[in-house]
Amino acid sequence: MFQPKAILVPTDFSAFSERAFRKALDIAKYFTARILVLHVVRVLPVAVGDYWFDAPTINRIQADIEKASRDEIGSFVGKIPDAKDISIELDVQSGVPYEQIVKDAAEKRVDLIVMAARGKTGIKEHLLGGTADRVIRHATCDVLIVRDRE
Repeated sequence: MFQPKAILVPTDFSAFSERAFRKALDIAKYFTARILVLHVVRVLPVAVGDYWFDAPTINRIQADIEKASRDEIGSFVGKIPDAKDISIELDVQSGVPYEQIVKDAAEKRVDLIVMAARGKTGIKEHLLGGTADRVIRHATCDVLIVRDRE
């Protein structure tokens, strides 16, 4: 029987991600598993249009976004009362979301990734294949996709 001991929950702080987190909490309670909540900050581009940013500026902005994300991830987990009874680790990384999710899942030896079918991204992600689609294709562990409807 499948008995996950470590569950990775990627979040973009959307309502869809919150729904996936709640589902992961239910699974974690049932199996006495720990949860790892991950937010991936996309790496900023060096150029926007004709304007180029210097490395120190990019690094400072990236660090500010990561700091804000660390605050947000704490709020994201803290607003759900059921979360206090579960072992939860919070992490913020920079990179390509699906790549970092798959990498963290392998490095932290998670048994299950629980994530939303979609997040905050727009039509471009939908047309090119979203993060969830890519995680399903590249993850070495099981992936549970939580749909955005009841």
